[in-house]
Amino acid sequence: MLRNKVTGGVMVCDMGDRIVTHDEAYAVTSSSKVTACARSVYSIEPNGKLGGDDLVRYGQDVRIVANPHILNKPLYLNSCPISPMAFARFSRNQEVCLHTKPTYNTVWRIIPVVGSRKEMRGQPVQIDQGVMLEHAGTSNLLSSDNILYRNDFGNEQEVSCMSSSTKSKTQMLAGEYNGEKVREEQHKSVTPTNFWTIEMAKDPSESEPIDDAPKYDGAQMVQDIKETLTRRGSMQIRGLGRIFRILDDNRNR
Repeated sequence: MLRNKVTGGVMVCDMGDRIVTHDEAYAVTSSSKVTACARSVYSIEPNGKLGGDDLVRYGQDVRIVANPHILNKPLYLNSCPISPMAFARFSRNQEVCLHTKPTYNTVWRIIPVVGSRKEMRGQPVQIDQGVMLEHAGTSNLLSSDNILYRNDFGNEQEVSCMSSSTKSKTQMLAGEYNGEKVREEQHKSVTPTNFWTIEMAKDPSESEPIDDAPKYDGAQMVQDIKETLTRRGSMQIRGLGRIFRILDDNRNR
């Protein structure tokens, strides 16, 4: 899971909210009411090896893939430059969605929040440590802020792509003094809206879909009514009327 520092929510998808500006794409939001489930679990796939192994490393090109249980085809975290047809719904920032085609717009880079990006490049990414996700095509950072986004799941927060640079120079000087920033870095300091944490589910089964509910057909319903009437004894007709009144809860007969 990917949890944002500002909203405190994890990045989730909504398969009922389709993005019309793409061939097949779905909306992405963040929600603080969701734990590990099918719509909040993602996998990180390296786009090429950086250290000669399968570890995910800082500065490496990766793709963020949605849970395969939510659709019969892979879905990749996607973003594209702002245009008159493609932009975030409320903030008008760079749009972020799940796309079915693994184009270059689905490639991201993981950047550390603390430490020199140049020195940290090639080191394995650690769980539960702050990271930033940079879009390879536009160099903007994945962002989430307290912007209300209403969907079928309730009130959630919008996810977009924008490097929210800080305006305070004192913070940059303090970072240089603490050894967290150096003057040679080409990126400016950003606000916590761009900070994310990679979390792992305690139980791998939490990402699997819930078993289908048992089917209840008309024959089984009639059999249950007969068994209930038999248990009620001589008051079967009155009991039948009571059962029908319970079934007709909206009084439309």
